Amino acid sequence: MAIIGSGGKRIPEDTAPESVFGYTVFNDGSAGDYQRKTQQWTPDNNFDTTGLVGPIVATKDGLPEGAAGLETETLVGGTILRSASAGDMLWGVAKKISTTSESAMLEPGAMIAMAETRRDNRGRNRGIQDLG
Repeated sequence: MAIIGSGGKRIPEDTAPESVFGYTVFNDGSAGDYQRKTQQWTPDNNFDTTGLVGPIVATKDGLPEGAAGLETETLVGGTILRSASAGDMLWGVAKKISTTSESAMLEPGAMIAMAETRRDNRGRNRGIQDLG
């Protein structure tokens, strides 16, 4: 998740990295079994244990541009459910900021969730669980 430091509207892709303050972790958990109960995706992403953010923010200083190369893993009970790299994101940070700012004014502190392309499905279809 990218955190905006200096906001704006219609931020060009080539200058978008300058608007980043830092990065944090976003747990984009979905309750797949609940997702099949509705035609909308919103309800399955809004349980108490989904959409968790942080708590640590790494400033962009000392990190590669766009957080390229950083790795993340999701573990439950010591088992790796998902593993991905910032290089696997569907859109890079600069593209996502630029595109998002076409339709929305980005204010300092705004958080933009990213998505990866490689899907490790070991965590899929486990249903709603108390992650504790």
